[in-house]
Amino acid sequence: MAYINLAKVTINPTYCILVTPPGPNGSLPVFANASYYDVFVWMHYFASQRKDDSTGPDYAHEGAGFLPWHRLFLLAWERTLQRVSGDLTLSLPYWDWRDAENCQVCTDDLFGAYQLSELGPVSSGSIFAAWQITCTRDAEYASQGMFCAGKGEGPLERRPGTHDRFHSPQLPSSEDVNYCLNMSEYDVFPFDRHANGSFRNLLEGFADPQNGHTSNFSTMHNAVHIFMNGSMSSVGSSANDPIFIVHHTFTDSIFEEWIFLHNANEMDLPSQGATVGHNREDFMVPFFPLVRQAEGMLPANTFGYSYDIGDNQLFWDIFFPSLLSSAQQAWPWIICSFIIGAAISLAVCGIVKRVFHKNGAKNNTPDELQPLLPKKEQSYQ
Repeated sequence: MAYINLAKVTINPTYCILVTPPGPNGSLPVFANASYYDVFVWMHYFASQRKDDSTGPDYAHEGAGFLPWHRLFLLAWERTLQRVSGDLTLSLPYWDWRDAENCQVCTDDLFGAYQLSELGPVSSGSIFAAWQITCTRDAEYASQGMFCAGKGEGPLERRPGTHDRFHSPQLPSSEDVNYCLNMSEYDVFPFDRHANGSFRNLLEGFADPQNGHTSNFSTMHNAVHIFMNGSMSSVGSSANDPIFIVHHTFTDSIFEEWIFLHNANEMDLPSQGATVGHNREDFMVPFFPLVRQAEGMLPANTFGYSYDIGDNQLFWDIFFPSLLSSAQQAWPWIICSFIIGAAISLAVCGIVKRVFHKNGAKNNTPDELQPLLPKKEQSYQ
């Protein structure tokens, strides 16, 4: 927690944020200094903020690039925290929210407790109570032709579980995650929030984990954002809440399991037909140096990290139930094959025994006097 807070209060010496773009009259762009943490908040906001009257593309959500984009976003985050802390072994933790009934990480020792009696700032006992969030005033920015002011705009807010349950009934269950992992197609046309039978759309949270069809309520990844009912619940500015990190790291772990299970690669991304920024060879917005969506489909070990839920968890969650079901269906055939195989083996043994006795009578030489190589076989001599 201390390193995350250090990233929040330390100005990034390499990158600044774009506040106002160049104007049509030739006015110069306006930039502002920002902390390491707020540079990432700005990146997520810039990629998510629709530019054309809410109809423009979201470069990080509602499309095939959702998972690759956030994978490389987290990777950049981890490397930044390593640099800020000076600890090159530092790795991002995750919050396993499967079957959770409350926010298990909402304690002052972790990401900050919340006030039971009010909807508002996190507990004053948390290191995050002093934080000021940014990039939250969409209407104000639009009226002034800005992207994000890059200034403090209020405290970090969170009130888990007090959300509208009609839009998101509960946090995802283990069964929901298992159903998601069994989806065979990474994404399908139209490669957006309306895609049916799409692993990406289901994990993102626009589809029902009971059937894979698009739904009018939020599930999976989206459900966790809504559950927090605060700074995490606004798409563009959700990265203001540090819980964003552990939530998306666990989402990425599910993505990694799916890649392993289905032997997926960059070819599972659409080459065309997806929203701008989400096709296989499209560049991720606003990453610099430039990086393509295809690179985000590489396995985690390519980037030097892995998850401890790994192959064993995958076996018990996915392979074992399928193996058990297949064995139950094939049981009569297994018994039949065993009986036939046993009968054939007995018959062969009887033939071999008779041949052995017949040939053995012709050669009474003791075994220890037999040559190592039969006379008819070639040797090096």
